[in-house]
Amino acid sequence: MNEEMAIKCELLDAMVAEFEARISELPEFGYEAPEEALNLMKLAARHVTGVVALARAGFHLLPPAEVAARAAYEASVRSAWMLRPDDLFEQEARWAAHLRGEVAYLEKEIREGTAMGLDMADIEERRAGIADFCEGVSKLLEERGHPPKQGLPPIPGMLEEIQQRWTYGIYSGLCQTAHGGHYSTWIFRGEGVGLAKQRGEFITEAKWEIPLAMARFVFKGPGMVMFQRFGFDCTRMNELVGPNPFA
Repeated sequence: MNEEMAIKCELLDAMVAEFEARISELPEFGYEAPEEALNLMKLAARHVTGVVALARAGFHLLPPAEVAARAAYEASVRSAWMLRPDDLFEQEARWAAHLRGEVAYLEKEIREGTAMGLDMADIEERRAGIADFCEGVSKLLEERGHPPKQGLPPIPGMLEEIQQRWTYGIYSGLCQTAHGGHYSTWIFRGEGVGLAKQRGEFITEAKWEIPLAMARFVFKGPGMVMFQRFGFDCTRMNELVGPNPFA
């Protein structure tokens, strides 16, 4: 690891420590949305720690670092989107839509497990309990004029709401590694295709800048939505991240 990467990793460690120090002061919430938004940012922070660990472990571990940076980005953006409305009931409606995503996942897990001949009774019980709770909350929210949507908006829609749409192109590149796209395999084939291809490893310092910058963005863009919503002092975090995490 070169000196510049080492400094960036140290700064990311400090950002995670600052985040953890601030959230340690939080009381218990009376609503579900802020609690889940906090959990999503905790998840994002763990992914950031993973990016740092991979960077320190070896230059060749760029691909899993890109996947971890992408996961940190998605979790932090969803957290910020959930907290974005000023109205607490609207925040709760977004949380209910988020919770419905787990119900849908469990239904899929039950279908797949049943097809494999597995006993899915425990999973079905869990699904039913979450679904009943979700629908009960959704009914109360609808009575207050905030009916939860059936699905979540796509990432670009969430980014629009938190004024960070400009980062979507960078995120899309990281998705190529997570999905196994051809774009992600140039690090093993060099500059060409056909007769011009080469077999080897072509990871550069410039490629490492992207996951490290995305990890910083987690605390600058989406993270600041949480800091401001919870009334945290943002001074130290702003000093650590700087004006532009991608600079």
